[in-house]
Amino acid sequence: MQKKLSYKGYQGHIEIDLDSGIFFSRVVNIKDVVTFQGETIEEAVQEFYNSIDDYLEFCEDIMLSIKAIEAKEEEFIGFEKSEKILQELVSTSAEV
Repeated sequence: MQKKLSYKGYQGHIEIDLDSGIFFSRVVNIKDVVTFQGETIEEAVQEFYNSIDDYLEFCEDIMLSIKAIEAKEEEFIGFEKSEKILQELVSTSAEV
């Protein structure tokens, strides 16, 4: 038995483990592993929604972290540029 789900562009399906009576699955159209489960169909569906919301929040946090790192890298002028500036300063002071 399967029930197909869709939320915010993500898909999943619910399966039942007849031995344990647990409804479970994972989000199927992403490379990451996002799973969910519940003791009832309703709980499993809600956990699917919660999992997608948590995943999107996680992705947003990661993107903010990447942007912060990139901003820090932009502030750092780098070794080659530092060396060039130093050489220009040395040649300018040698001319004086």
